[in-house]
Amino acid sequence: MTELGPLHGVRILDFTRYQQGPYATVMLSDLGADVLKVEEPGHGDPGRSLGLQPDGWCSYFQALNRNKRSITIDIRKPEGVELVKRLIAEYDVVTENFRPGMMEKCGVGHDALAAVNPRVITASATGFGGDGPQARRPSFDIIGQAMSGIMWNHSAASGGTPIQLTGGLAWPCARRSCSHRINTKICRTTRSRISRIFLARARRRSCSTSIRRCR
Repeated sequence: MTELGPLHGVRILDFTRYQQGPYATVMLSDLGADVLKVEEPGHGDPGRSLGLQPDGWCSYFQALNRNKRSITIDIRKPEGVELVKRLIAEYDVVTENFRPGMMEKCGVGHDALAAVNPRVITASATGFGGDGPQARRPSFDIIGQAMSGIMWNHSAASGGTPIQLTGGLAWPCARRSCSHRINTKICRTTRSRISRIFLARARRRSCSTSIRRCR
């Protein structure tokens, strides 16, 4: 018998691309979450082409998207937005790592989705956080490496020229943070629901006891 993971029953609508977001959601899928990956029509996730072999196999993409199902939706079109809103009624979490503000611009930001499903958890993985002077700036792994100074630390062999670390460095840190934050929010939401259920049951028991005493 296959043992169910701790996130069994949690459904995630995943708009993330490349490495940072997909790695975070594949960690959640390893824990039992049902992840539906949303890709844009045509070429899909750009990560599909990184290290693509002649036979069509891409180990980079497979490693980051195992256990997931996939659907193509163009959220720039009204019919795509309508489809997302139909799906969101049945999902618990939405993840994305577009440029800041992209989801809102397309009409599928947190407020629009919460209007359909008030319990939905939205996770936006950005380079500079949700507020602050640089919050709206786009980012990528190499930007994180450059701003951290680590590219200079590895520049001795090149005579002082900054060197990018292959495979990503900022992304692995961000993907763990994103995954942990989502898990934390799921736990808080689940505990809150369980607390409300126990409280409701306690109230029913109290009411039932009072009625029996009245009799």
